[in-house]
Amino acid sequence: MTTQTDVVRINELAAELMTDAKQHRSRRSSRTLVAGSSQRVTVIGMSQGAELSRHESPPAATIQILAGRVALYTAEREWSLEAGEWLTVPVERHGVRAVEDGAMLLTVSLR
Repeated sequence: MTTQTDVVRINELAAELMTDAKQHRSRRSSRTLVAGSSQRVTVIGMSQGAELSRHESPPAATIQILAGRVALYTAEREWSLEAGEWLTVPVERHGVRAVEDGAMLLTVSLR
């Protein structure tokens, strides 16, 4: 299991990943802070227009928007989220699109 034992300056990390995202073909960059058998915590930076295409949902997950604006969408609904907002990810196929440059904290329960 990988765990973060030092204090993470989450806003600085988000800014770094948003900058890094501009250098990648996918227009995304991420860093996993916790990777275990029951939980994963990842900060994801995305450039405007970048997308995580629809994928299956884990048993439980939340996203907290750290910077910018993103849209989380399912076949039936779309949520427009901005910095400071938090959402439980619906337990169904969903995707995420960066409406503008942004960063989010994804917390996933794997069981």
